[in-house]
Amino acid sequence: MREEKFDINNPYGYVIAVTYNNFNYPGISSGVLLFSNDNKNSKAMLYDRNGERVLNYTVNGSELKFLENGELLFEFRIENNKIEVPGNNLVAKKAELVKIPAENRLAGKTFTGIYYNPNGTVHQPKFFYAFAQSGNKVDVGFEPGTTIRSETYVLAANMAALVKKTNFVEFVMVMPNGDIVCNYTDINGGTYYSKYGEFK
Repeated sequence: MREEKFDINNPYGYVIAVTYNNFNYPGISSGVLLFSNDNKNSKAMLYDRNGERVLNYTVNGSELKFLENGELLFEFRIENNKIEVPGNNLVAKKAELVKIPAENRLAGKTFTGIYYNPNGTVHQPKFFYAFAQSGNKVDVGFEPGTTIRSETYVLAANMAALVKKTNFVEFVMVMPNGDIVCNYTDINGGTYYSKYGEFK
């Protein structure tokens, strides 16, 4: 079967899974860029450790740039279904171009792992997310089977979950190779303190 060719001028149906530096403090963040289904408005949603927000994007040949409030946020080059992060890109470190899965890749699965502080020290040595088979529900805790809280999540592109509360944000994403990337952000008086997780 021939691989479907990505059209940079008609990107709906694909997302960009990106790993990048935190903007104001050390550490690792991940996010998913979801294109609008109206290709004329050149807008995309970014789901990540901060929640969800709308970005504008521009296309110039094979170059794709995402801007927030007029400021360059991400820059990529896409040719022959391959995405590259230009060497002068100070924010994004790694990116993957992904066709949106047909089904929710989190449903019915439990992910366990470790949360780290931005400086690399361990924040929480045991943590889990257990996603319900149906409905956007997830159980959260330290030891599987001992749920501390249950949350409703926003599903992004059938591959990422966002839990947004008044005092924290959680972001969980399944990468194309099956790796699990997570961020947990405490919100304290408008200041964001983000942790990153290694899960499986």
